[in-house]
Amino acid sequence: MCYEYIQHLTQRINAACGGDKINSLLEYEYAVSKNKPLFACVVTEEALDKMVKERGRKVLEENEPSSLKSFRSLVLSKMVKFFDDTKDIKIAIGDTMSRFAHRDDLTGWVRPTTEVDVGALASEISRLSKENSELRVHQDKNLNEPIIAGLLYSDLKELLERTDLIITLKEIDKLPPESSFITLENINKDDATKLVKYGIAHNNGLSYAINEEGRRFLNKFELDQLRIEGNY
Repeated sequence: MCYEYIQHLTQRINAACGGDKINSLLEYEYAVSKNKPLFACVVTEEALDKMVKERGRKVLEENEPSSLKSFRSLVLSKMVKFFDDTKDIKIAIGDTMSRFAHRDDLTGWVRPTTEVDVGALASEISRLSKENSELRVHQDKNLNEPIIAGLLYSDLKELLERTDLIITLKEIDKLPPESSFITLENINKDDATKLVKYGIAHNNGLSYAINEEGRRFLNKFELDQLRIEGNY
């Protein structure tokens, strides 16, 4: 995109900004000094007379008439289009911008002479595509996977398998209903404490047992094992 300075000059002048020159004039002069492609839309005398009849003299610049005259003279010395209504302004802007777009000397933000590392760009696109794909898979997984004891089932399963705590959990599950509580003599106290910490077992003061979350986990775990073995 090339830089343009578009000035819509009616009969009103911006308030002065700390000096003798008005804002619009300062902006216009800056664009000229930087050789920016520019053009101006200036209201016709006929349109101005119509505006005065419809809206009164408030549309006229009566506080800074000399500034307006000076500004208008400067603008008219450059590229300019005249307008009677907003339709003319739209047409002028569209036409001028189109011509600017076809100027070879306007290189825009990304210059055609700038070398682009295509290989690095392709690698970055590939990396972002892979990352995006992984995020979608993870999102779908989170939506469909149950949460047990505050963790995704797969995360809790990995945690218990890596620490061998799943063995302890399964051993407790093998006890008959009347022996659902197992004393500290039968299991490792540290393992039992971890099971309580992870929220899948509880302690009645003398022994430990699987709680509701632990039961949910084991049910899901055993179902997955059956599926892996092809028995479900």
